[in-house]
Amino acid sequence: MKVTTMKLDEAMNKSLLHIRMALAGFALFSGFAISIPQADAATGTWGAYARLNDGGGDDWYDTSFFNDGPTNLPQLKATSPDHIGLFSGTDTLDLTGAALATFENAGDDVTQGYINYAVYKTSGGTPSFTEISLGTSPTSHPNIETPSGYTTTGGGDEEYRSTSLTTDLLSGLSANDEEYTLQIYWRAATSAGDRFFSDAGNADYKVRFNFDNTAPAAPSTPDLNAGSDTGSSNVDDITNDDTPTFEGTAEANSTVEVFRAGAISLGTTSADGSGNWSFTPGTALSEATHTITATATDAAGNTSTASSGLSITIDKTAPAVPSVPDMTASTDQGSSDTDNVTNDLTPTFTGTSDASVTVNLISSVDGTIATGAATGGGVWTLTPGSAMSVNVHSVTASATDVAGNTSAASSGLSATIVNSGIWGSYVQINNGDGGYWYDTFSATAQIDFDGNDFVPDGQAATTPFKTTDTLVLSGGENNTYKGDVDDDITGNRIFYRVYKDGASAPAFTSINLGFTANHSYVDAGGQNSNNTGDQKWANIASTPNLLSGLIDTDDYVVDVYHEADYTYEGNPANTDIHTVDNAGSYYTATFSFENSTPTDIALSASTLEENAPNPTTVGTLSSTDPDVGDSATYTLVAGVGSTDNANFNVSGTTLQAIVPFDYEVQTNASIRVRVTDGAGNIFEEALTINLTDAVPALTLTGTDTAADEQGTDTGSLTLTMDDPSSTPLTVNLDLAGTASTVDGTDYTLTG
Repeated sequence: MKVTTMKLDEAMNKSLLHIRMALAGFALFSGFAISIPQADAATGTWGAYARLNDGGGDDWYDTSFFNDGPTNLPQLKATSPDHIGLFSGTDTLDLTGAALATFENAGDDVTQGYINYAVYKTSGGTPSFTEISLGTSPTSHPNIETPSGYTTTGGGDEEYRSTSLTTDLLSGLSANDEEYTLQIYWRAATSAGDRFFSDAGNADYKVRFNFDNTAPAAPSTPDLNAGSDTGSSNVDDITNDDTPTFEGTAEANSTVEVFRAGAISLGTTSADGSGNWSFTPGTALSEATHTITATATDAAGNTSTASSGLSITIDKTAPAVPSVPDMTASTDQGSSDTDNVTNDLTPTFTGTSDASVTVNLISSVDGTIATGAATGGGVWTLTPGSAMSVNVHSVTASATDVAGNTSAASSGLSATIVNSGIWGSYVQINNGDGGYWYDTFSATAQIDFDGNDFVPDGQAATTPFKTTDTLVLSGGENNTYKGDVDDDITGNRIFYRVYKDGASAPAFTSINLGFTANHSYVDAGGQNSNNTGDQKWANIASTPNLLSGLIDTDDYVVDVYHEADYTYEGNPANTDIHTVDNAGSYYTATFSFENSTPTDIALSASTLEENAPNPTTVGTLSSTDPDVGDSATYTLVAGVGSTDNANFNVSGTTLQAIVPFDYEVQTNASIRVRVTDGAGNIFEEALTINLTDAVPALTLTGTDTAADEQGTDTGSLTLTMDDPSSTPLTVNLDLAGTASTVDGTDYTLTG
């Protein structure tokens, strides 16, 4: 099919032409005055037409030589030729007729009329003309007015005309939307030589058109839109939507036609500039399996081959209603395993249904409590993922197939959930003001624990705690109930943990709560006590300081939950845990902690004897820090009192002297020490080490000889005094009392 891009005046002329063609006895030239532009009489041509058939009817194209009468037709132009449309390989564009008007003068004879045409690419093409005869029997027009300055003889005005041409102008063309030019001129053979019809500038007449015979590529396989693919999967192409949306890709801006069963058209849509398309049938598809394909048609009318097929299943039939749910004997606890009364908060139910459907288990109290798949044999077993309410439930089941069709609900099973446990719990936090009770379960007048921020007594919000502050878990309380007369509450606990906000949470620490008293209460949260012994457990076993062991300045989290043990109808102990909304999140509060700065530095020994060997340990360094257990790092630093820092060294907590000291030179040494705690807080202090004077060592050596003739001993003595601070002094003495001279000094031994 041709896509026409015709100007408004062309369309009007075309309509007028078809009206004229419908008139019987259409005469092309008769009865019209002619004005010939030539200056002297001659034999030649004065008018011409061509007739083209685009498959919708013949159009005569005037050469625009005349401006009246039948020349008000679509025009051939020598310059700026009109564009007559876009054609595909299946369209028609034939040259079916042509006419050439001639005149004779001075005995000349026009013997034949011809039309010449060429079709070639507008850009870069070269015309190659084909000539067609317009017949040898022209029609005479004796009544045509002789043009001014021309003389005709023998009524020699003639029209050579053919209406039976069948020339296919598209034959042999091959292109993907390229522009072509149809170029035409006329020739008359006369006794005076050939005469040609063209415009005043001897240019040929033309029209332009586009040709495209290349079909688009086949579209992608259609895809069922995920929003239309109902049921358990949005990619399985099984749906209960009978007007589903399909989508895919095709040639940009092409027309996409969607089919089922290969040939049954569901309708068309347009691909966008990126080639994406979407289509929703206007008529519902039947319940069946359908194969969906698509084709693409470009602007020229070329149509692609069909895409691969998408197999979809339309299913609008709901599954059969499942059987009434049955509580399994193993979870139907108590005196009977068939009475559907149990203290198992997550009892298991079973039943039958259609094969492989999804079964939804529904409680009249809690809503949907479990969902799961039936086996290929149609058997299902489901257990609630969270605790059912302590209440009487009507439990029903419905089935949903893969297409998303859901059955009606089954008849209900009456199931009674009984239980013992905690109905209200509290903790008492003492920040130095005597303590507040914080509610962690029931709606009371107590402060809500969850989300609360703790601050030191009397301080503004966000004020951090310090080691000198206290944050004591000073009390706890569990209020319990019994769900059956044979139940027994056997123990209660409170759990807590403290950790940095954002850090991995540590394990909980538990504190036992002792029995306090029996009491009754207004039923809270649907818990039914049966008036069989409600109890208060509030004797807390310990009262930990939540700040204990904290070192780092940071934000901290406190998590708390409560727990009670109970027996049911003599069965082994069960545990009831109460957390936030009983849904698995702990009760949480926050506070900030700020590490304190050390306040003092001490040295275990403050004296050092002169001339001690190198190195010598002076003593052990220690510090006073309010943050018990905080780390301490010691270094020597410059500042007041650091005079002798260079003569000492710190290794860990040990202070060492690394040079010997002389008491006669100095009697003490001064150092400056810094301690840095684990949070980076620093404290500095000057310390004094007192030096002690060393006592010289005295050594007496000697010899004893026999007495001389006069009876006098002649032995000698040597006295040595070893003072580490000076050169040793030695004195030699004889026993006669005469001292030798040492270092120029005379010594006398007496005694």
